[in-house]
Amino acid sequence: MATAISGIQSLFSITRSAPLTVLTGPSLYDHEEAIGHLRCIFTKEWGDEGEIVTLRGDDQPLKDALASASGAGFFASARLLILRGYSPRKKDDAELLNDWTSSPPPGSYVVFSAPEVTEASPFAKGLSGNIALYYLPELKGGEFTSRAMRLISSLGLSVDPEVASSLTSAFAGDLLALKNELEKIIAYTSGRKTIRKEDLAAVSLSEAAESVYKLVDHVARKRRKEALALLERALREGEQAQSLHAVLATEVRKLLRAAEMRASGESDPDILKALNVRFYQNQFLSRVAESARWRAEEVLKATVESDRALKTSVKPPEVVLVEFVYALTE
Repeated sequence: MATAISGIQSLFSITRSAPLTVLTGPSLYDHEEAIGHLRCIFTKEWGDEGEIVTLRGDDQPLKDALASASGAGFFASARLLILRGYSPRKKDDAELLNDWTSSPPPGSYVVFSAPEVTEASPFAKGLSGNIALYYLPELKGGEFTSRAMRLISSLGLSVDPEVASSLTSAFAGDLLALKNELEKIIAYTSGRKTIRKEDLAAVSLSEAAESVYKLVDHVARKRRKEALALLERALREGEQAQSLHAVLATEVRKLLRAAEMRASGESDPDILKALNVRFYQNQFLSRVAESARWRAEEVLKATVESDRALKTSVKPPEVVLVEFVYALTE
């Protein structure tokens, strides 16, 4: 059985990529931090000669995914394969990883993220050999509060003790949820660095703010029924059609540009930087993957025509917005 190293700090101390790194434990925030650190290490080691690929459990079976780890692109000498969402529960899954790591292809590296796996699970107990196994536990008590305050500071934010207490109490143990909430607050306050008590209440109670993020997700995935239901509710609750249209059109153009950049071989970090995507980066990249199946010319045409209809007032803005959603989800 491979011995699990507990905690994110032990992972931050490594400076070279292991052929296979398995991340377990319930701290989703630390999973993201760990993957980010391992991506940086790989990039420093291989530079332009390395490529990074992410696969999810519904993309292909685990056995096929591992086989693809050795398939670096034509111009790449190494590949980092990040596997998410495979939900391993059996010893058989562990044996697939054991077999792969017994003779990993040169220049091939795998990061396997499985937050639902515990140290006592058959999968974890079945791992053996040259596997870097990490357990990322849920943060509790003072450790969570300390990490939460460091997260707040890292985002350049200032909060008074009452606001800090409200945030740490509401998201106790879940740094990723806290980070997502802070990013929504930053967007709501237009980048203001001081968070007030009123900001928490406004963002927490604002279904309209949440609707904007969900609407873009539904449209990117062509979920017309869900998108229209969400749109109807947002308009009924007072959100302005022009504002929703502006956000949606901006995001559509970003997605089209990102898909084009990714198809030309640009890396995800370069795409995020070029398009100034500072928050919800994982969600944005997930939408980019979905939008790669769009017929780009038709989507761009629908966006331009919708903009024109809104500016010329030939139809009520609510009608223009609904028609725009219809066109995007065909």
